[in-house]
Amino acid sequence: MKDLINYFADIWQTSLKPLFYAVWISVLTLISPIYYVFVALFIAWVFNFFMGMKTDKKVNGKDFSINKAFDSVKQIGFLGMAALMVYFIPYLMGDRWIGIKGINAVTYIVFYFYTTNSFRNANLYFPKSKPIAFIYEVLTTQIFNRLRDTFMLSKDSK
Repeated sequence: MKDLINYFADIWQTSLKPLFYAVWISVLTLISPIYYVFVALFIAWVFNFFMGMKTDKKVNGKDFSINKAFDSVKQIGFLGMAALMVYFIPYLMGDRWIGIKGINAVTYIVFYFYTTNSFRNANLYFPKSKPIAFIYEVLTTQIFNRLRDTFMLSKDSK
């Protein structure tokens, strides 16, 4: 039995471990030009996750839901995979610059979604905070409705 364990340990050290490292380094080499995307998505996701969790507890009176958490993880996983596809397809076709611009666009869109949702939750969590309410109105473009109503620019106003 000891010989069998030593045999597998030798296979791991001589063959599998270097192969594992080669694959891992290859993946990291391909992703390294766009690592900032994953950092930005992760930061936005964490902020949104915790703000949503706190708001759900305070406003809705619901405790932490593992199903909701897994749905959130699945969403960020999907968005990360979509970002990789937007980058790798042009990269494989020789248009690396287009891939980087595409992934930047996807990152901005996803970041906007997470930021808007985080401020929606913050607006519910801190209902008396005028700065948070104002930022949320600007992010959702509700500010235009408020300006229209303030200056009576709607068709119904006289």
